[in-house]
Amino acid sequence: STRKESSAASDVYKRQFVITLAVRQVIRILRCSIAYHRADTNDRLIADYQRYVRKIGHKYPAFQKQTNYETQIAWLRKQRLLVISGEERDRMLQILEQAGFGHTQISDADAELVRGLLTRRT
Repeated sequence: STRKESSAASDVYKRQFVITLAVRQVIRILRCSIAYHRADTNDRLIADYQRYVRKIGHKYPAFQKQTNYETQIAWLRKQRLLVISGEERDRMLQILEQAGFGHTQISDADAELVRGLLTRRT
């Protein structure tokens, strides 16, 4: 009987632990979501770009060696993962650099242009 009670108590603690981890994960996701929606256009675009870069980096380890917008975009174009014209590349670099390092806000249209280029299918 003691063994059954001990096993049942152990199961309860395991469930509580799993539930606690799940709740913490949900809270973390909600905090990130709230921060994202409160951020300005520049910060949201950079967050979206970083998410894209992480996804590519997990799939293609060689990509992780690319350390700036220019080399990242060049690598993506060389691998044909990003099929854009030279003019589109130049505009994309300009927008990303303004969003990441500039002191002025990019327009919603510019942010959408970059997002569209990143998600364009070949």
